[in-house]
Amino acid sequence: MVRPRGFVRVFDNIYVGLQYRFMTSVTTIRFSELAPGPIAPDLPELPILEVDVDAGLLGLLLKFDSRNSEWTPTSGMLIDLQYDIGREKLANDFNYEVFSMTFSHYIELKPNHVIAYNAHICRASEDTPFFDLCLFGSSNTLRGYEAGQYRDTAMAAIQVEYRWKITKKFGLVAFAGIGAVAGKIGDLGEDGWLPSGGVGVRYVVSDVFGVNIGADYAWGKNSEAFYLRVGEAF
Repeated sequence: MVRPRGFVRVFDNIYVGLQYRFMTSVTTIRFSELAPGPIAPDLPELPILEVDVDAGLLGLLLKFDSRNSEWTPTSGMLIDLQYDIGREKLANDFNYEVFSMTFSHYIELKPNHVIAYNAHICRASEDTPFFDLCLFGSSNTLRGYEAGQYRDTAMAAIQVEYRWKITKKFGLVAFAGIGAVAGKIGDLGEDGWLPSGGVGVRYVVSDVFGVNIGADYAWGKNSEAFYLRVGEAF
């Protein structure tokens, strides 16, 4: 998969950009392995199906960024808007659109104590293939779920994280959130909201740039997950 992207600053803290993502995959389905039991030797061999998919997306990007640090912000906010377009002319086997918006806000309560908020919303058109549907479970949305375990054409998630820098090098985080997926934005939460919570540890590897590495343990509804990361979740 390739994903080149670029931004141009148009106003103070406001950027516009373009992104092109191309991925191709070949899925092989062996029907003989899906059979519930052994196949009689006098029956013909079940076929093997190969599905070759190309998925090129053009992304229109808009960003507002007033954070005081890209890696470990303690103040300011980040708003990301992205509109992805998939068309045959863009080397995509499908025609669909995906819109997503992410909002993050950072507040320093006192030195070395930061609270961070994050909200994410996504809407995909009805013809969106499964691999580009809205989902959570990735390391920067709702943690504690396998990525893609919950996916649909609409998604919303919100989380809050408390960050405490104990020493010059070490810190701790605690986080909680809720989210849901549905067929439409208006149906979000009808089947219940999925909870998320967890804790993590941080270690500063670059004092100059304020870059952390860390590990998070998170749990969700009947699931749990462990994450290793460079930087923060959001």
